Amino acid sequence: MIGSKSRKIIGYKWRSKTCRICEVASRKGKIPKIHQCRKNFGGSAKAMEPDMVIDLVREARLKGTNICTIVGDEDSTTIARIRSNVDKDIKKLSDSNHMKKTLGKKLYDLKNKHQSLSTKVINYVIKCFNFLVAQGKGQPEKICKSLPALAKHPFGDHSGSNL
Repeated sequence: MIGSKSRKIIGYKWRSKTCRICEVASRKGKIPKIHQCRKNFGGSAKAMEPDMVIDLVREARLKGTNICTIVGDEDSTTIARIRSNVDKDIKKLSDSNHMKKTLGKKLYDLKNKHQSLSTKVINYVIKCFNFLVAQGKGQPEKICKSLPALAKHPFGDHSGSNL
């Protein structure tokens, strides 16, 4: 976990569903030797991230750090679990890399239905989106106002762009 103001690491966690030493011993039908077992999680891989983030938020709060917003990917599981287990008022923001990836995936999904949506057009829209986000950094209201213009831009209509 990285602090938004300090840009420093304020906490970290890792989860592992397996331990090599335990696995090898199990395959040989033996009891594993005494070791620092790396297995520390029994749930699904999808549940790992929410589990770690919940622990990180709780630990940060115990140390007096105010956590009011989480920045992450487009998976809603983590924020839903934080809100149900830690604080219902925590906000979620998406980071630009994950937004770009999600936009690209959605456009490529649309490409199957609309042949006119070529790879070249998709790459251009993603490039324009990245430019829009970079130009509006720290100004979310400007980004929101400029987003509708993004759909018109590839067709030469540059009206409505506020950046």
